[in-house]
Amino acid sequence: MFNLVLSISVSIIVYLGDNNLFMYLLIGYGLFRTFEIIIYQINVILFHPYRSRLIGKEYKIKSPTRIVILLFHNYFEIIFWYSSVYIVISQYIGIGASYRWYDYIKMSFLCFVTFDPSLAEFSGFSYIVSNIAFTELFAGFIMTIISLARFIGLLPEVESIEKI
Repeated sequence: MFNLVLSISVSIIVYLGDNNLFMYLLIGYGLFRTFEIIIYQINVILFHPYRSRLIGKEYKIKSPTRIVILLFHNYFEIIFWYSSVYIVISQYIGIGASYRWYDYIKMSFLCFVTFDPSLAEFSGFSYIVSNIAFTELFAGFIMTIISLARFIGLLPEVESIEKI
């Protein structure tokens, strides 16, 4: 919960503040945290069940609902970290005053959820921003794929008319 609140706070702080070393440190932490979330999700969702099986332990989760809530929690945290990056870069290249805080959140959310990096191309943004949008797009794609991989098997079996 702390990191989610921190990501929201950082996005507000960098929007209201001036570019300085402290903001770059916050953004660096945010990008590190995003990397950590993705690696942790891949590890827990894909590899923990296999490791448990290898050592002869039964793999159990606390609840599927809890996992889905935590997954959404991680989604929102990543969205706010990336919006903070967009804010700092737009302020660095001098176009930050023309957009509202909400615009950056919306841009980040749409890029993360729809897998469309062109949404991150506000006028005046540089090639660097399109690359950052691509990394966000990749993070969203990975998070969605590992979520689907984990939960497809938990769906109830449905009878079909055709017999295979």
